[in-house]
Parts: sequence; structure tokens; C-alpha cells
Amino acid sequence: KTGFYLDQCESRVLLRKYIKPDYKVLDLFCNEGGFALNAAFAGAGDVTGVDSSEHSINASIKNAGLNKMEKIKFVCKDVFEYINELFQSKERYDIIVVDPPSFAKSKKNLFPALKGYQELNYKAMRLLKPNSILCTFSCSHHVSEKHFEEMLIKSAAEAKRKIQIIEFRNSSFDHPVLPQMPETKYLKGYFLRVL
Repeated sequence: KTGFYLDQCESRVLLRKYIKPDYKVLDLFCNEGGFALNAAFAGAGDVTGVDSSEHSINASIKNAGLNKMEKIKFVCKDVFEYINELFQSKERYDIIVVDPPSFAKSKKNLFPALKGYQELNYKAMRLLKPNSILCTFSCSHHVSEKHFEEMLIKSAAEAKRKIQIIEFRNSSFDHPVLPQMPETKYLKGYFLRVL
């Protein structure tokens, strides 16, 4: 992996169609800024990318500078701490991207992983304005689509929000899935309307 994660290229571009000029966008686990940069490129009014890696944040800042993007900022902080701080504030967003690293590197980590995903998605749903978009991903083949959708349903119930799946994503076309190798079907992503 390069750090830019080419398996997400199509999802980053897809995000652009949901952006409006006054939108406030939050990109959690932004890595080198792929989703945040695409949101800014599409004209979002206020974009924040958050990652715990100083190297990734520095690369994001450099990428924003190279692309002459001004309505974007990056924060180097643990994402769970950052979202907890936001959760206590009055901040609300039009679009939130949740694209964490793999929480389940083995099958034994499945339930702790789902708990982590649920915490993030519940809080993200609470931070969204009504009728907003949540783009949420898992890059672990141990977390099935069924597991992830069940977690999203629980997160929505806990947040007292209704959700609609408006797009489902796998990895980009240059990361084909081999049926005989289930671990190649690792990436799943949901673009949700959160009501």
C-alpha cells in the first residue's frame, strides 16, 4: 500500500457528486487527504481532515497546497478523541467520511472491531445535520457486508436516526475480486443518507 490507497479512487470521485458549495465536510482517518481533497475540489465550503499520523497530515497539507485549496484544514489527533470532543460540541456536518484502518486483522478481532465501527458510526450519525450523507467503510475481509450492515442498523437505532443506503462500493476497478480468494473482497463502503 502506498498510503494513498488506490482502492478508494472511485469512491473519492463519487463523493464529489454529493458536495454543495455551502457544505461542511469531515473526513475521519483522512490519511493523505484523498476524500477531503475531493470534497474541497468539488467546492465544499468547509472541509476538515483528521488523522493520528503526523506524516499523513503533513502529506495532506502538502497535497492541499499543491492543488491550491484554501477551504480545507487538517488536524493531527486520535480520531476517537477528536470525535468525542465534537460529540460534546454543537458542531454539525453535511457529509462525514469514516474510513478507518482495518479493525479486524484476524477473525478473533471481529467483535471488538464491530464495537469500534459502531461507536464511530453512531457518533458520526449524531454529528450529521438532518438529510445528510455518511460515507463509511471497512477494509477488513473478516467483516462481512452482513456484519457491517447490522452494525449500521444498530448505530442508527442508537443515534435515533433513520438511514437509507444510496450507494454501495467495493474496491476500485484496478483491485479486482478473485472468487477463489475471499480475502480480495475486503473493502466495503456505504454512502448513506442519514435522516
